[in-house]
Amino acid sequence: SSVLGTVEWFKGDEKIVESDKVQIIKDGRKHKLVLKDVAKTDSGMYRCVSNADKTEAEIFVKRPNKFMKKLKDTTADETTECTLEIQVQDEEADVQFFLGETEIVKNDRINIVATGDGTWKLTYKKLELADAGEITCVCGPLTSKCTLKVNKKETKPKFEVPPKVETPAKVEKVLEVPFTTGESRQSKVTAKVFKDGKPVSPAEVDIVVENDKLVLKFKKTEFKDSGEFKIVLENATGAEEHTTNVVFQDKPQAPQDIECTSIYQTRCLVKWKAPVNDGGAPLTKYVLERQDVFKRSGWDKLEDVPGDQTKFNCTDLTPGRHYKFRVKAVNIMGESEYCSMEEDIIAKDPWTEH
Repeated sequence: SSVLGTVEWFKGDEKIVESDKVQIIKDGRKHKLVLKDVAKTDSGMYRCVSNADKTEAEIFVKRPNKFMKKLKDTTADETTECTLEIQVQDEEADVQFFLGETEIVKNDRINIVATGDGTWKLTYKKLELADAGEITCVCGPLTSKCTLKVNKKETKPKFEVPPKVETPAKVEKVLEVPFTTGESRQSKVTAKVFKDGKPVSPAEVDIVVENDKLVLKFKKTEFKDSGEFKIVLENATGAEEHTTNVVFQDKPQAPQDIECTSIYQTRCLVKWKAPVNDGGAPLTKYVLERQDVFKRSGWDKLEDVPGDQTKFNCTDLTPGRHYKFRVKAVNIMGESEYCSMEEDIIAKDPWTEH
């Protein structure tokens, strides 16, 4: 130290003196300048000067860097705008973005901008399916990753309905029709329903569009309310329509015009016509009954007749007796009223006078 004499420290042209922040240490021939709680303002040219020599060095103080906000997994729709955002502590640090191994560069569709306070924004003005994948932000040794998922843009509503819907009459019917619009929903889905070509009224059908299905509540459900219903679903992309035949099934109407022909003393042929309407459900059978008029014992059931036949050979008549016949139709919903003969017949051969 006797050789060096006095040693002084300078930052630029300003002499450094000891303070709470600055410590000057003299240890034999070693001299140390200790800066505490270093800040960026401590950057600069430092000199150590003695009466025999001098030395200098420039000090760069960098802010310690870390992610204040990391990339987040993001899902967005094709053709929409999407922004990914990060924030680093060092406001002067540069960042790069990568899709997989490929650097993402600014262009007419993609913007990368620092907005201050260490925040960087990667903005896609119009997302493409090819933008999807693993996105990495690199800032010096720091990395942050996220997954960008891009949903295909919405399609027109797609749905199906059965060609025929059979349901009990006189009971409110709820028909649920699921639909999709691709992976995303960007516009409202509206529904219209037509019956036999005319729009239905709310009194006939209550129409509710839910998130992924159409719910139709049929209010008028008599057999006569059956018909062809056209369903139209529409959004900003387009419309799709399908038709279904809705049958409100009821008990059949009564058969018609029952009569007896080919009458002999022990047999006759009973014939009738099918009901005008079967209630919307196939006839399963006819129930045929016979009355011996003067016995007053009521009606006796004969054999059931298949629903596709409208005649019956009766072969057990008692000669000379008076008979009446009646018939009713049956389907899965129940039984019709009877169709009865107005006049009775006499079991006798046609060539017999009495």
